[in-house]
Parts: sequence; structure tokens; C-alpha cells
Amino acid sequence: MLRAELRLLLKGQRWWWYAVAAGLIVAGFAVPEAGRRIVLPLAWIWPLLLWSSLGAREARFATDGLVFSAARPLRRQLPPPGSPACSWPWPRAAAWGSVSR
Repeated sequence: MLRAELRLLLKGQRWWWYAVAAGLIVAGFAVPEAGRRIVLPLAWIWPLLLWSSLGAREARFATDGLVFSAARPLRRQLPPPGSPACSWPWPRAAAWGSVSR
């Protein structure tokens, strides 16, 4: 499922988008520590416009009537309580980046 979503996300991007993304990845490994403070935030922000289109895909391709015709469509998109996705310690994982500096 993740692979299919990633393919849909990256489908139709121009060659220069991939070139910039690859350049940011290489620069993240190649620059010294002081330069990473500039390169890493750019690498995090670069795919932001792609991610923002994920929430509007149904309206963009006019499939919202089909997707949201089921009963409780938003509730079905979330994992059920008690599933492994809900039991994973998300708050600790989110705070890990600020603690590990």
C-alpha cells in the first residue's frame, strides 16, 4: 500500500524535481556539519507541495463521489482501536528527534 501511494505521489513529476531531490540527498551526506543546518531543512521542505496534494486527490480527479459513497468514510480510513498502528508509541517517537540532539 505504501509503495502504491508513493508511486501515485511521484507520478508525473518533471525530471528536474528528481534532480533537486537527489542533489539534496547527496548534499546532506557531503556537506560538513555546519552546512547540514541549511541542507536538511531544505530537504524536508522540498516534498511539501507533493504531500499537500495527497489530501485533495479525490477532488482533483473527481472521484470524491465514489470514495465517500461508503458509510462512515473518514472513520474507515483510520486504524481501528487496538490495532498495532494504534499501540505504537507515536508521542515518544515524535519527541525522539528533539531528545536525541
